[in-house]
Amino acid sequence: MNSQQWEKILKNWKDLTSQRNQCDLTYYLESKGVLTVDDHDRITQKGTPKDCMVALLHTLRSKPPEKEAYKFLLQALTENGCEDLAKSIEATPVEGDPTIRAKCDPRSAEDKIRHVLVSYFCTHKGSRTAFSEIESILRKEKVFQGIDEWKREDIVNFVCDVFSVPSETKIVRRKMKNKQVIYIKDLCKRDLSSTSPGSHSSALTHSPGKEKPKHVCKMTCQELRQYLTDILKAEGMGVKLLDDLEANSISGSVFLTLDEKHLEKILSSAKFGERHKLFMIIQELSERPTLQNESLVHLRKFDIEVDYMDKYHIGRCCDTSSCVADKTTHPHRVFNLIDISESQDEVLEFIGSAVVQFASACINERRDGTIYFGISPDASDCHKKGEIVGTEIPKQDIEATIRRYLGKSFESGYRSIIKNTVRDARFVPIIGKGENSKSCWVVEVDIRPSDKMLKDDKIMTYHSLPGFPKPSDQLCLYGFSEDGLPKPLNLEETVHFEKNLYRVVSQRKKDEDDKRFAPPIDLRKKLLNLLTGGCDVMQDNVYPFIMLSPLAPHMDQEYLSENILFVKSLQPDLVLDFDPRGSSNGIYANLDQKQDDSMQVLVPDNFDKKKNLETDLNRFKAGLKDLTRTAWMFCNGYQEMAVEPASCYEWKKKQKEGFRNALQFFIDTFGAERIILILCLFSENYEVMLDASDEAISKLQNSWIVLSDTEKTARHWSESMLQRCTVERKDLQERCIFGLSWFEVNSILLQAAQITTPQTYQLPTSRGALVGVSEKKLKDWCDLDILTAGDLQVDIDKSLHTRKKVEQQFYRGEQAMWLNFWFDGQVLKRDVHYHLMQRVEEALKGTHKEEENTVTVVPILHQPMAGGTTSARQILWEFRNKYKCCLVLTISDTTLDQLDEFRSYRDSTPLPILILIDNEDEEKYIQLRGRLEEKGRKLWRGSGWDDQCHVYCTIILCHRRSSLPKEIKRDQTVLRQELTKRELEWFQHKWEELTKVYTKDKKSNINPKFLISFNILKENFDKDYITKVVREFTDDVHELSEIELLKFISFLNTYDPYFKAVRVSALDKLIKKTSSASLSQIGLRPLQWEAQLSQPVKVLLNLSTNREMHRKPRTYIRVFNKIIAENILDNMKVRLDQKDSSIMQQIVISGVFQNTSEDMPDMRDMRTLINNIVKKREMQDDGKKKHRFSKFVLHVEKHEGAEEALAILEFIFNENEDAFTAQLISRYYITLKNWPKAELYAERATSLYPYSSFLWDTYGQVFKEQLLEMIGNEDFQSSSMDIHKIIEVSRKCVYTFQKEQVVSERETTYDGEINLAGYFGEIRSFELLLRAMKNVPCFSMPASLQEFLVGNSTKSNTQYYFTEEEIEYLKNQFRSSEKAMRKLDDEFLQMKDSFNYDVTLLPQDNNRSDLINLKINLDKHFSTSNPQIPKNIPKPLQYEYRSALIRTCGGSSLNQLLILHSQNKEKEIRQIYHLAIENMREGSSSFHDFRMVLDSATVLMGAKLQPDNLSYKKLLEWSKQLYMKRKVEGYQYLEPYLYYIMYNFPTDNRRKENLCPIVDLKRAIEEWFEAFKQKYPKRNRDDLAYRRKVKTLFFLANGQPLFDIIHQDSLEEMKGSSRQDKWQLPGVREKLQLMKGILLSHGDKIRMQMKNAAGNSFEVDIATSYHVRRKEMLQKQVFFYLGFSFSGPKAFGISLEGIPTYGDMQT
Repeated sequence: MNSQQWEKILKNWKDLTSQRNQCDLTYYLESKGVLTVDDHDRITQKGTPKDCMVALLHTLRSKPPEKEAYKFLLQALTENGCEDLAKSIEATPVEGDPTIRAKCDPRSAEDKIRHVLVSYFCTHKGSRTAFSEIESILRKEKVFQGIDEWKREDIVNFVCDVFSVPSETKIVRRKMKNKQVIYIKDLCKRDLSSTSPGSHSSALTHSPGKEKPKHVCKMTCQELRQYLTDILKAEGMGVKLLDDLEANSISGSVFLTLDEKHLEKILSSAKFGERHKLFMIIQELSERPTLQNESLVHLRKFDIEVDYMDKYHIGRCCDTSSCVADKTTHPHRVFNLIDISESQDEVLEFIGSAVVQFASACINERRDGTIYFGISPDASDCHKKGEIVGTEIPKQDIEATIRRYLGKSFESGYRSIIKNTVRDARFVPIIGKGENSKSCWVVEVDIRPSDKMLKDDKIMTYHSLPGFPKPSDQLCLYGFSEDGLPKPLNLEETVHFEKNLYRVVSQRKKDEDDKRFAPPIDLRKKLLNLLTGGCDVMQDNVYPFIMLSPLAPHMDQEYLSENILFVKSLQPDLVLDFDPRGSSNGIYANLDQKQDDSMQVLVPDNFDKKKNLETDLNRFKAGLKDLTRTAWMFCNGYQEMAVEPASCYEWKKKQKEGFRNALQFFIDTFGAERIILILCLFSENYEVMLDASDEAISKLQNSWIVLSDTEKTARHWSESMLQRCTVERKDLQERCIFGLSWFEVNSILLQAAQITTPQTYQLPTSRGALVGVSEKKLKDWCDLDILTAGDLQVDIDKSLHTRKKVEQQFYRGEQAMWLNFWFDGQVLKRDVHYHLMQRVEEALKGTHKEEENTVTVVPILHQPMAGGTTSARQILWEFRNKYKCCLVLTISDTTLDQLDEFRSYRDSTPLPILILIDNEDEEKYIQLRGRLEEKGRKLWRGSGWDDQCHVYCTIILCHRRSSLPKEIKRDQTVLRQELTKRELEWFQHKWEELTKVYTKDKKSNINPKFLISFNILKENFDKDYITKVVREFTDDVHELSEIELLKFISFLNTYDPYFKAVRVSALDKLIKKTSSASLSQIGLRPLQWEAQLSQPVKVLLNLSTNREMHRKPRTYIRVFNKIIAENILDNMKVRLDQKDSSIMQQIVISGVFQNTSEDMPDMRDMRTLINNIVKKREMQDDGKKKHRFSKFVLHVEKHEGAEEALAILEFIFNENEDAFTAQLISRYYITLKNWPKAELYAERATSLYPYSSFLWDTYGQVFKEQLLEMIGNEDFQSSSMDIHKIIEVSRKCVYTFQKEQVVSERETTYDGEINLAGYFGEIRSFELLLRAMKNVPCFSMPASLQEFLVGNSTKSNTQYYFTEEEIEYLKNQFRSSEKAMRKLDDEFLQMKDSFNYDVTLLPQDNNRSDLINLKINLDKHFSTSNPQIPKNIPKPLQYEYRSALIRTCGGSSLNQLLILHSQNKEKEIRQIYHLAIENMREGSSSFHDFRMVLDSATVLMGAKLQPDNLSYKKLLEWSKQLYMKRKVEGYQYLEPYLYYIMYNFPTDNRRKENLCPIVDLKRAIEEWFEAFKQKYPKRNRDDLAYRRKVKTLFFLANGQPLFDIIHQDSLEEMKGSSRQDKWQLPGVREKLQLMKGILLSHGDKIRMQMKNAAGNSFEVDIATSYHVRRKEMLQKQVFFYLGFSFSGPKAFGISLEGIPTYGDMQT
């Protein structure tokens, strides 16, 4: 592809990479020969569609000109439905030269480099190849000839991408300097030599005379077929299956990657035996190549016996370096390779003479040494340097030869010295040769010339032995040459040796003395090095996994309670228990029964894919993601489930797969980098555990520890791990602690776990007693922070230290701990404290709450650092002795159950609980609030609560805002960033006290200037002071990784609306680590980055780790408060010259949105945090509306521009593919009036998640706002073309809003209500359409539009402007909008407004006032200015004219009439009544005619206004007719039930009226209830208690018929009265009619006795307005008032005593 073509591609990059048909394009290009099969496989494996498309384009770019990649790409786009895009690319103007193929193009060499890499290298697990070797091969192959050479990091990334392997950088020491060496992991060099005879089956062996075969991976499809033909024939197989391979374009490289599943798919017609045989051939052809760069073998220690752990692996290499200038006690090493071409006698002669020479040199130079036989000293054609080769010569022959040579080579007087200096030969077994190979070993001979034995002697050696330079009977002296090999000394060298012998002897004595006094191995230190990185306590956040062997017989429960407490104290995230008796008599039983711990029990079968459905398994795993207690897996037997322990064979067959899946799941969940695996070997009965150990250590190679009290116990385990090649000897030496008793291990680990003193938790009961809470129960309440009613437990000896510590942490900016309140004088009580206490006490008693509400809320609005959370905690602290108090840490699916259990814990009649919810997510809070309300109501109905006070719980709700509204509601408490004079004086006094203490003892006290948060408060939030202090501390931070940390944390905390702390592990991918995963030279585990922060960073950031016994130790980090975070972020952006959008991009590309199906909880939390930053909108300063977008988006828009804001949003969407991010982008494009883009992203949002009405609403808003822009203001004039376009957009708009309506009826919103926006949107869009149509010439007359939409005839001239389809659409849309308006009318008439539980919630945009305004705007189009009906018009038109007048007056529904009544418009209501009467008389007496008459008449009567010429007989007849016509197609009306029952309900004054039969009344009440449930199905759900309540509109009043109905609003006396008093008010008693009946046993119904005209008695049950729980009222006669809501008649003001009349009271 030339530069001009590539420029066109780049200019259309965004559109190309957004395509979703990359698979079709790739197949097309492959069919045209542009792409190879390897290209196709590599592209399709990229993952997301965007990544695949990017890989495709770059691959095409690298193709040579003859491939015509550009031309075929355009053809592929055209063939696959993207013709417009292809034309757009072709028409793109460019400036490049089409004849030039840029040399600097970094992708042009990809094919050649890939070909070279695949030819020379292949993947192999555990291998490693130096990058320098790859680099030299690429240079040798001249892959960069004619183009610019790639950068090293680009080549490394390309190699990793080609083979899907990682790279690593190691620090190595070369020539006394440190040097970085890059390795490619899991990659090795291919063995390019011809296939050696015997290495493969006979079918794969080639004749000597034939040409060497081409390597399989390089073969084309045809070459592979020809190659396999000979092999299959030799195996006696047919070659027909090769046709299928060729038909599927299987090349050599693809063939080697096929497994049996692939073969089954490709060769579906072949027999199993043929497929399996072909798979075996693939395995043979893919046989392990020669390994390169294996990790070095560590040689045995000097002069020790060979034990079970001593084994060398064949083919591995060791370090052969040695230095003769080192200490004499540091062994010098010489290596020798056994020549297999020599006879055994020749080899033995060589070994004997070599030992003599080496021993002589070591003795004379007084140097320890070891000579090795079977290790290659240098690189050769056959062996690498240091390669373990070994020898098969029998041990006894070697031993005899060495003894014989030593006996002959020295004078008889020195033989005793030689015997005590030269150790017997030691034979180290070699493993890895295969099962049927001969025994093989490396021979080692150690020489230890001790000073005590030799003194000043020099040892001469006979020179007459075979193998010596020249035969001689003379004695000579041996020493070491400069290269470390033994040699005979000449005369000059001998003289020099004798002259310096005294110095050599003295040095030897000194070195021996130094070694003699070396300290023994400190096992405690070794254990701490491995566990804590050498610290006494845990400093960083790690996740312990513990594997337990079966217990020894003597380990009973008493023993476990004394010695194995560390299993609980470490609070492991996973325990792998191989003790079959663990649940009954093992460690689990001890923790569960003796130590009161709570664990989640698992078994391997839980994770076995064969034994569980995929959906069930995924659901089960999802439930473990947020597990707060230890996951305890019984790996081999669980008595409680009758799972028997298995033998090794059975375990591998039945349990191993589940175990492996479970282990991988937990590793994926917590991340291998932070896991520490601790294997505890209590007994030698761990045979089954060996396979599990192999599996676990293989997955956690650099983070495991083995503990055993004796080496004997662990011997078999160590041998097995070595034999399996799971570990090496060096690993066992470094990571195994053998010899510490379990008591000592327990003591060390308890200290390391740093668990605080266990707190005894006590809770108050309703009777004033205190009850204890078990630790197990505290773990069950994992979402809650329980506040004890007793004293906090503080070590008396450490109380002063603890007091200082918690005070300093609090003043630095950490949240107040309960200890801060326990120690006097540490927390300031804000001036509002006592008022807040009173508010909370009233809420707990239910003084001002609604009648049925069981949950009361005390909201606190506060600015950052204003003390809202601290004040709320202070309230809990002061109420803790009377009420159960808790803080909600997180809201999960089980929070409700935890709160309910906490409330009733060991208390049969509990008081309300006091809950603090601090700055939680609004939706989660509202859901919890509603579920608590429902729980409370159910308890109220089913228990003996007194009606006077039924409070289930009280919530103190803290909400942090950067700005607070000026107008504060009556029930809100506000704390601003402004201290009173008294509060400032407190801070000044405290500062003087702290300064005095610091001056007195600077060593043990902190300088008050470092208490940043305290000083900000002392300065009363002075902005200049804050800026100065933050700059001062940030300037002291110089480490780049710490600067980056400050940048990321301050960014997240600044824009996170909830200001949540971040798990440190969630930042691992962002923070550059300086430590490696392996142990240091002194055996220290490298600490995580959070444990290595400098002091200046710790001043600005809060690192908090919970160390309580009943909580998992998790470390979180954040800036101390939001004000400091904002200042730090500003400083970091200036210092790093970065903008907010680039910081967000850095965070996103770190992998936050990758692998979302199986990610770690901390990454899931980070993803939620990013989504909140991008999407959550904060309140405006007026406190009434939210901002258009989140704080982050608005900041980027303001300081970087709208284009950058869109760019970062689209970048995030490309990463997360989230529907609500697409919705956000669509909303942003709407504000920019970019309609195509807005529509595109709205469509993406609804296609990704079509079940959200809010997404559909945004889609509809795109078209509605487009309509608004097209129509503009009232002066809009439309052309014929415009009106067609407007109708087209209107169609889309209405369709989308109607789709939203359907979705909203089905979905469950977080508040349980229906989303009405779709109905509002449809009506608003129709009103805009009407506005445009009024400007069409055919509708120039005022009534013409109404006649067109409402009338049955159509004027002929409308067809000139509209098509028939458009005319039908306009008429249908008129009817549809009326239906939508009716829906809204009913919603606002029949249901109360949503209860605003949360002070953060906005008034709904689509509310009652919006409906009124919308109705007014619509009526303008159908109104008539003439109140009189024109004469000489047909009666049908008169009917329509009157209907228009009713609409003009605002009387189309009961809701609209009640609004007129509230506006005191009696005249309009009467006019509507008369017009409705006329329509009913002269019209068809339809359902709507009767409804309109009854609506208007009822409103008048409810206001005690007499409708003209109305008798009760007519009223009854109208209500009956309406009831008979109640089944209206397409809509559920409730008015027929209301009027029929309300006017036919029997009273004393109505006895003379012809009321309906009581049987019909009862049936109508039941039907009414069912109709209401059908219309409002969501109210049937128990979990939606926070739904809106049904309105009660009318009551039966005192008076004669026509005057015995009263509207709710007429009871003005009730306003301001409490729920108990309002029904007892004299004015209410005077107005309402008193009824009586029997209150049934459940307190939810009253049974009334009614008699008909014939005197027959009937029973009718009336629902109570709330459940009566006063037991003395049940099943007794009660008195009440009868009200009518749209869900049926209800009883209000229920009382045992008859209420006297107003006249009686006056008397």
